[in-house]
Amino acid sequence: MTTTDASQLIIPARLRSIPLARAHARTVAEQSGFAPSACRAIELGVEEAVAQFIGLTDDDTATLGLICEPEATRLILRLRYHGLPLDFSRWPEYDPDQPEAYLEGLSAYLMRHAFDEAHWRNLGKEGQEWRLVKFLATPRVDAEPAPVTPLEPKPTPAFTIHRLQADEALAVSRCFYASYGYSYVYDFVYYPDRLAALNASDELISAVAVTPDGEVLGHAALIPAGAEARTGELSMIATPPHYRGGGVGRQLSAWLLDWAARQGWHGVNVNAVTSHPFTQHIGVRLNFRPCGLLLGLAPASLSFHGIADRLRQRESCVLAYHALQPPSARALYPPLRYQPLLARIYDWLDRPASFAPGQAPTAMTSRWETTAKGHLGTAIITLRQLGQDAAHIVAGQLLDLRRQGMECVLLYLNLGDPALPTFAADWERLGFHFAGVMPGGDEGDWLILNHLLQQAFDYERLVLADDWSRELLAAIEAEDPVLQTLARCG
Repeated sequence: MTTTDASQLIIPARLRSIPLARAHARTVAEQSGFAPSACRAIELGVEEAVAQFIGLTDDDTATLGLICEPEATRLILRLRYHGLPLDFSRWPEYDPDQPEAYLEGLSAYLMRHAFDEAHWRNLGKEGQEWRLVKFLATPRVDAEPAPVTPLEPKPTPAFTIHRLQADEALAVSRCFYASYGYSYVYDFVYYPDRLAALNASDELISAVAVTPDGEVLGHAALIPAGAEARTGELSMIATPPHYRGGGVGRQLSAWLLDWAARQGWHGVNVNAVTSHPFTQHIGVRLNFRPCGLLLGLAPASLSFHGIADRLRQRESCVLAYHALQPPSARALYPPLRYQPLLARIYDWLDRPASFAPGQAPTAMTSRWETTAKGHLGTAIITLRQLGQDAAHIVAGQLLDLRRQGMECVLLYLNLGDPALPTFAADWERLGFHFAGVMPGGDEGDWLILNHLLQQAFDYERLVLADDWSRELLAAIEAEDPVLQTLARCG
């Protein structure tokens, strides 16, 4: 299916509208090829999402828009509320172990479990929205028997690099299985049809290294930051274990950087794991410059076959950035306590920065979104514009994410927002601490704060490949509120 199959239903935010929303979602799901059981799950999930909005609003003029976007391998549903602003932080989280305690939260619980992905967005004047995704039941790449002894390294044959073709997706999925088992953080890599569909829609820019006889030696990809964004992440670098060390990953990465430059991208970032130094070495050779350290970003179940098969704590990543265009000077509004460290980071990035004093927010409501990745235990709260309710929003989202079992929460704050310093004490009180900065494109740069919700963290287990990353680690460790509390007590 194509985007021409998209449909939209506008209904009043009233209980009588629930059958209309259910019927529309069920019809689209059936036409999209979902099995009867999946259609029922989609229908139930939409009902519960509508019920959430209706249960919170007291606006007689409020409306709900249900936008259905069928695609080749998934159905995207956008349920958008227009009316008086809602506060989802006061919605209790349902606990299946105490089913009678928080019945009001049952709708949210059922909705999240009906879909594969659920993203909450506050769009300011454009309303509030659930983005719900359900994947078609398609084949996952078959597991291959593990070898009794490790495969012997092979000389890397000659290869060429090009954008992924649909008939190469299966080989790429098998490449990821050989490299990571089923532990890789992006689950879609194990579904060849999903991998091909994401490339067809340009939500993913995959490059593959292929020999003249068609053998796939490796894969790397760019993940655009958004449909119109000119920045993105270099990720999903995989080479079969017997071809490691032949420079395949580095050449794939260089090819993608050249592609991004030709497309006019501002820059590319990479999250290089710290359980081993190899990805960091690739970044150094390609002039990626570390600008942050994201602690506990991925689960300890992540496995690098033949390198780091078992992790002793959640995986952390060095955030590094490669500029593709000359940066323009911008006024930034960081909290005062972070300015010395940010000055060092911007100097290391060769990126001009001037710090300006902030001011109280003028808007009443913030523009923000939360993405929770249950299989990773990681969530990101992005505050695009700070309103007077910013601290309340983050506190409520943090509580909800803790109830969902998240272990790592990242807070992205727009450094170009003059209201940012106003809330510095609130972020510290809530347990966030400095993680780094993400240079951006048209929307500006981002201050990143880290919160490890349910874990202790051992900084000494991080493997870092360069002196600047180690300096950054020392500065971030000094900001850790847990260690600061222990120091005061000891």
